[in-house]
This record gives sequence, structure tokens and C-alpha cells, in this order.
Amino acid sequence: RNIHFRLLFQFYHSLLLLNVLIHFSLSPSLTSCTLNVIITESEVLRMNSYIIKETDDFYTLAQFFSENGLETSIQKTTPEGIVKMWRLEHRETGELIAAATLQIRSGVHTLGDLAVREDLRNQGFGKLMQELVFEEARKAGITELWGNAKVPSYYTRLGWEIVDWESAPNISLSCKTCPQRGVKCFPEIIRKKL
Repeated sequence: RNIHFRLLFQFYHSLLLLNVLIHFSLSPSLTSCTLNVIITESEVLRMNSYIIKETDDFYTLAQFFSENGLETSIQKTTPEGIVKMWRLEHRETGELIAAATLQIRSGVHTLGDLAVREDLRNQGFGKLMQELVFEEARKAGITELWGNAKVPSYYTRLGWEIVDWESAPNISLSCKTCPQRGVKCFPEIIRKKL
């Protein structure tokens, strides 16, 4: 039987992004596996157009997060608790495509903010940014991350679990006390074991 997976790999040494189609051929007894990597020229050209950079420019990221639906305080100074921040941008124009932060909130490590430009969603950029945060967390010895998911179904598809608000760390006081929660907005506290 054949199983096809689409994965994004990031080559850290060159920060070159490649969209790779991997084809596994499994025998019925599952005792053998053949791996074939197929990279189309158009996919290489498209993904080569982007680069991920670590940044210390919170102001620009905060504006981006706000423009893309997150309730973020736009300020020039980096909020307390930010561990690292990344931006995925167009290699030639510098246009911001996606961004993510690793933070400490209420004593736990969190995927602080994650946003992808609305017209470029569903192309793997959010998943790629998450993987970058996961890798950084693992290198630091972190075994779980928490988050406040505005779109919980997106995160549960990627292996996060929903945690009851009452038993979760208080990582999102503004959402917990917001009168719109459960009325017009349905965020969830999520956790990911690394």
C-alpha cells in the first residue's frame, strides 16, 4: 500500500525551505520500506523565496499579529517573558509572511503568538513556524508547551491537546475574563508534549 506525506523541511545551514513530497512504499507485511524523495522544480523555486530569521523587533511582529487576528498589545518594547521571536519573510522583498514567539507566561513555556498572513494560510507556514519553536524548546530542555488557541481545531490536528481552563496555568487572563469568550470567540488553552 502507498502512503503519501507532504512535509516541509528547513535546511538550517542555508535557511533554504524546500517543499518535499515523500513517497513510502510499504510491503503488506510492513517489513520493508522504500523512501523516494521527489522535489519538483516549481516547489523548490516557490519555497526558496522565503527565509526565517530570529528577530528582536517585537513592535513589527505585534503589528503583524494584530493585523492577522490576534489580540496583541502593540508596543515598542519587548514584553517580559519573551524568550525568542522569529519572522518568516519573502527572501527578496522582506515582506512578512508569518511570525512566532516562544514565551514564558505564568511560569510555563508557551507558543506565545503565531500568525500567518491571511492570504497565505493553508500552505504549511504555520506548521513550519511551530516546528521551529518546538525545536528551540527541545534544545532548551523544555518538555511541554502551552498555548491559547483562537482556532483550537487547527492545533488539535497538529497534536496539541485541549486543557480545561480551570486546570490550566493562567497564561491568558484577558481571554479567561473576556465577556466575548464562549459568545463570539471560542479560544481554548492547549498543551503540546515535546
